[in-house]
Amino acid sequence: MIEYKRIAKEKRKKKRLLIAAIVLLIVVLMAVTYVLCNVKKVTVEGNENYSDEQIISLVLPSKWDYNTIYLFYKYHFTDVPQIPFLDLVEVEIVSHDEICIQVYEKKIVGYVLCDGSYVYFDKDGVVVEMSDQLREGLPVVNGLSFSSVELYAKLPVEEEAVFNTLVNLSQMLTKRELSPDQINFLEDQTIELLFGEVTVKLGEDENLDNKIARLAGIMPTLAGNSGILDMSRVNESTKSITFLKVPSQAEIQAAEEAAAEAARIAEEEAAEAARIAEEEARRQQEEWDREWAEENGEEYIPPDYSEDTTEEQSDETSEEADVDESVQ
Repeated sequence: MIEYKRIAKEKRKKKRLLIAAIVLLIVVLMAVTYVLCNVKKVTVEGNENYSDEQIISLVLPSKWDYNTIYLFYKYHFTDVPQIPFLDLVEVEIVSHDEICIQVYEKKIVGYVLCDGSYVYFDKDGVVVEMSDQLREGLPVVNGLSFSSVELYAKLPVEEEAVFNTLVNLSQMLTKRELSPDQINFLEDQTIELLFGEVTVKLGEDENLDNKIARLAGIMPTLAGNSGILDMSRVNESTKSITFLKVPSQAEIQAAEEAAAEAARIAEEEAAEAARIAEEEARRQQEEWDREWAEENGEEYIPPDYSEDTTEEQSDETSEEADVDESVQ
């Protein structure tokens, strides 16, 4: 009996020693893993609208994330929280201390103005950025009603139908690679798109998919033109679409400049004609005065026009003085 207890005690002791050895080994392995697999180099690829620092701070939010073993487990065996402005995040383990973060950003399709800020949204109508900096090449959406906006939330458009139309229209435009300068929701419940100096009237929210598909084929033919493309009544059976060409701003400006130049030339010609007429009148008067003097036996004295010239110069000097005083 005593021998049995001794053997059992030795077995328990060996078991405890084995467990302690296993625990110690695990601790040592964890320490070695933490030291050797500590992330020292991070590369970010695919980001255009957001900086490397912004991406890293969101993908690696805690000190535990700076470990390649933990990252491998996290991104392969757990549900990683989504980042609102990214479609997808992939973390590649390059080496024991280096990782590469590949991101796929959500495409910004437009913006609205709210309290002096540019509010950018994606194709689902979710606000992905609020900034005081204007991004070029994105359409501004006019005619929406909302009091405030929240980052990473849907645009709080008061009319749900208008919001749904905006989301659908944004997706259609993105699909057809169309990027208008403006998307206008008018008071009469119709929609307008502005591409430079071409206004596209889409009409009400009906047959939009068909309209946008046909618009994608028409827009290349309107390059450099200015006018109104009326698609408000277009449907599957519509064969022709009316484009009303109007003068562009460049053409209007050129016409105004040409008219101003013509007026200047006409004014100069009129002034020159008046000068010639005045000289002719003086010459004729001198001829009459000479003839009268000869007929009456008097000496003819030609008129002195230097006083007129002096007066004109005096007037010009006075005008210059007035200009100088006004400038001062």
